[in-house]
Amino acid sequence: MSAPFPWQTVPWEVLCRMREQERLGHAWLLSGRAGIGKSTFAHHFAQLALCEEPLAIRAACGHCRSCSLFLAGNHPDLRIVRPIEEANSISIDQIRALSGFFALKSHYGKAKIALLEPVDVLTRGAANAVLKQLEEPPELGLFLLVANHLERLPATVRSRCQRLALDNIDPEVALHWLETQTRDVTQVELRAMLRLHRQAPLAALEAMKEGKGDVLDLLESQMVNVAAGRVHAVQAAEACRDIVPLELADMMLNYVHRVALARYGLEPGNHDATGDPIDARVENLARQLQTGALCQFIEAAIEVKNQAGPTANFRQADLIDILWSSWMRASRPATRRQQVSKR
Repeated sequence: MSAPFPWQTVPWEVLCRMREQERLGHAWLLSGRAGIGKSTFAHHFAQLALCEEPLAIRAACGHCRSCSLFLAGNHPDLRIVRPIEEANSISIDQIRALSGFFALKSHYGKAKIALLEPVDVLTRGAANAVLKQLEEPPELGLFLLVANHLERLPATVRSRCQRLALDNIDPEVALHWLETQTRDVTQVELRAMLRLHRQAPLAALEAMKEGKGDVLDLLESQMVNVAAGRVHAVQAAEACRDIVPLELADMMLNYVHRVALARYGLEPGNHDATGDPIDARVENLARQLQTGALCQFIEAAIEVKNQAGPTANFRQADLIDILWSSWMRASRPATRRQQVSKR
């Protein structure tokens, strides 16, 4: 199957089979965490759906009139809707414009496709406008909605779509692909990077290209040292001033996720619930932290993420302070915090 990435073979087969059986319907909601290739998946399928000479391997031919227009970025039967420049949401006017797009006859007798990415940043008015169009789908119309956070999308919109989750990724498939994309990086380092990015191969690769391995090492060291009482939250926050709060919250949550897997998946041989080796620092934290403490930190980090948008009233430094203060409270027993405060 000619899926865009090797870990997408199964969902690609599902969608292609539905198309071949003429059961595609009018709307698909493609969901999953960031960094797994949802957008690429959606674009490849849109090209296939518009292709005039699709290949037997379930791939667009790449050379027909439709593919040429698609690859040039000006196919008349495709409309891509994203947040406009310098905006963080999709507006109601952008959705209303789709009515005119769908009102026109298909140029080549294939589908007319609206690709919304990410659909979870719709304004309330835009979400209502999408719902109206989903309730009264246009002839030959196909909506491909790409979502990072399903919980931010109204249930009424979700219920009008067929859903396809793309985040069920085999760690070994992700690792093998990452090995083909990198040089002079050990398997141990690649596995660690994948774990820190929740087995999202594209996110892990991007982090390595940007040289974020050192940043992640710094973060892990700070989290361990704060938990052990060797470093105060104020010192850890100062060491992380150059990290964007949203990114810092994600990295801390990913590390806590590893700790939680270790805590509830400890087995002889020091492997977590996913079968990956547990390093000594994670294992020690897993034995030390209580479930309630982990949950409290997760709630605090999610709140920081909610406050980290461009319209937030908090300064970046304040959000970083909140993250580290929350981690110190969660990771240190009360008696130890009292001892540290007396020093």
